[in-house]
Amino acid sequence: MTACITWFRRLWQAATHWLGLAGKARPGDDRFRALLEGLPNIAVQGYDRDRRVIYWNEESARLYGYRIEEAVGRRLEELIIPDGMRPEVVRLHTAWVHGGKPIPSGRLELKDKQGRLVPVYSYHVMFDEHTDDPVMFCVDVRLDERTSPSPHGLRPCVFDRQPELQ
Repeated sequence: MTACITWFRRLWQAATHWLGLAGKARPGDDRFRALLEGLPNIAVQGYDRDRRVIYWNEESARLYGYRIEEAVGRRLEELIIPDGMRPEVVRLHTAWVHGGKPIPSGRLELKDKQGRLVPVYSYHVMFDEHTDDPVMFCVDVRLDERTSPSPHGLRPCVFDRQPELQ
């Protein structure tokens, strides 16, 4: 899984550089939207400084069960954060917005519309971090039987076969 995330980080960095998005990507930007919508099996959500959903891709709808129009405008913690995690998520988000401390990537069990736990690896990116209008994007990859632990840890991601990205 680490190799998948490393690959994704490199893809993200390359895409923002190639598309000229670094430092100016916004949810309404057509190039940025095309990038996010084109990521297969990767759920992407965008939030404003108050944790209100401003972006919710189709994979997020499939993974969590909320249609785009149901999610937009609602707070992150009302949708996919289990009750016991809510205070910590709010604290971490606030620390990032006000103190610049990024939310660490990692395995989480979030919840879908029906209240079922959804195991994901979650990666966070913030644009316009030191402004009055920061935007956070959360990139979730579902952890399931394809990424279940083996005796030696997680199986390598299919992207590991692309040495030019390592």
